[in-house]
Amino acid sequence: MINKDNTGISLYRQIVDGLISSIQDGQLVTGDPIPSLNALKDRHQVSRDTVLMAYKELKTRGIIDSKPGKGYYVSSTNIEVQKKIFLLLDENSAYKSTLYKSFLKHCEKEAQVEVFFHHHNPVLFKTLLQTYAGRFSHYVIIPVPEKDCLALLEELSKKGKVFILDYGFNGEQLRFNSVYQEFEQDIYELLLANQSSFKAYEETIMVIGKPSDSTQSSHAPRIIQGYRKFANRTGLKVRVAHSLPEKIRKGCCYILHSDTDLVELVNIVHREGLEPGKDIGIISFNETPLKSVVDKGISTISTDHAEMGKLMAAMVRGELKGHIHNEFKMIHRKSF
Repeated sequence: MINKDNTGISLYRQIVDGLISSIQDGQLVTGDPIPSLNALKDRHQVSRDTVLMAYKELKTRGIIDSKPGKGYYVSSTNIEVQKKIFLLLDENSAYKSTLYKSFLKHCEKEAQVEVFFHHHNPVLFKTLLQTYAGRFSHYVIIPVPEKDCLALLEELSKKGKVFILDYGFNGEQLRFNSVYQEFEQDIYELLLANQSSFKAYEETIMVIGKPSDSTQSSHAPRIIQGYRKFANRTGLKVRVAHSLPEKIRKGCCYILHSDTDLVELVNIVHREGLEPGKDIGIISFNETPLKSVVDKGISTISTDHAEMGKLMAAMVRGELKGHIHNEFKMIHRKSF
């Protein structure tokens, strides 16, 4: 496997190439054991660190793995994978699916992407990072707002390249390349740009879950802050509700953070004979294809999730770096 006289190729690279060659020749198949670090070190009279470096690369590429009591073994014969990407999203929703598909589309075809979800659960978030540390070459992560989040990410960065996705600009972004949304400022500026349309309604009500809810998006406090900043600036009658009001009032505009609330409101509108865009206003967060056809079109406030996925893929490919702000946009349809 190793030729010490070949000074043109490093010893660790010869170990990597030698094991890959054994797989290509059919000498090793999935599940076959391979020598331990010490066994290979002694066999070829190289340092343990040299073997460890080679095994780390092979493990990152998903070619080998290790288990207590079993040692190292061949976990995959797919040797084309040069980049193994851990993608950790907050939730499995229609718009995150758009982001994921775009990210996948714009990654190199040789890259292997595995997606996970933490559902805004700090314990699950921590468990996933600790479980998969060192098993991937790149980590693309939507964080949770926990005090030890940054420490976890910094520890993870010792095992692979870390990128931050979809999180409002803060300390995490300063340390890692990121594509992010600026929730407070974006919602404020977007609402302000459309204030003439809001003046047509007696009151505007933003329906968004309590920030303390365990399943609630960590972005909620920033969105609410931007909304209140808009209210203070314009003097318009606006308020925040943490659930859909029991009585839906004609002449009001409803900004809905949850798609569940959107479905409920559309059902009420149909039942009471109200016309969206005329009797009441409806705006939904996060664009999805379905919202373009529901009730002849639901207006949305949304970032471009496809663009976000595309930009992050470019970062992982090494073509972009730094902190890229993916702005909110409003798509006007019949409901507003």
